[in-house]
Amino acid sequence: MKSTKFLVLDVETDGRDNVVDLGWCLRTRKEVLGSGGFLMMDIFAKKGSYYSKDYLGMADRREIEPTLFEQAREFINNLVNSLDGRVILCAYNASFDRRALNKTSLRHDGKFFFNRYFDWMDIWRAWANVAPRAYRELAPFSASGKYLSTTAENVYRFEFQDPWFEEAHTGEADAIIESDILDRVLKRKKRLPINDMKGMVWRDFAASSDDETLQREFEQTLARMGTNG
Repeated sequence: MKSTKFLVLDVETDGRDNVVDLGWCLRTRKEVLGSGGFLMMDIFAKKGSYYSKDYLGMADRREIEPTLFEQAREFINNLVNSLDGRVILCAYNASFDRRALNKTSLRHDGKFFFNRYFDWMDIWRAWANVAPRAYRELAPFSASGKYLSTTAENVYRFEFQDPWFEEAHTGEADAIIESDILDRVLKRKKRLPINDMKGMVWRDFAASSDDETLQREFEQTLARMGTNG
């Protein structure tokens, strides 16, 4: 039986839905098959002021492959079209990534994906469906320990018990951690929210206004993990 493939995509934009950095990570339910990233030099040349100079430095060190947007699009299309079986496109807050890819493509000659229809899945929504049911369980891993932030960075901190983890905010690195979050979702063997792209709020978990209590719990969590120094 052919296994389902999950292609996790992550885009960094110039703030106007122009894709500057595109990362991907391909996996099955059991393993990661590969990953990569592209820096769109044609778009970056026009919109690069939005980014720090570190991006050009990473391109120089080949940490991100400099290319043209059309070449990156062709690579991703060739990749997914070469795969047997079902392919599900995934992203964290997927409606944003899909919109950015399509808007950037429209400035060229059409939608990002061509020749095949693909299902999409929002990793954030999928994770929220199997998440802890108490706000306080996740709150200590948010940026301040005082409020709930639903970024991939904070969900990764919670899932892997690493309150100091920070995203690299490059396409490939972020696609990889989002693939790790997806792996946790898949292992819980719940129904996946395929093509459910509506905005997802943090369900109606109870949010406490007692900041002192949350801060104390945050510090206690760090102490238990031996990372409070």
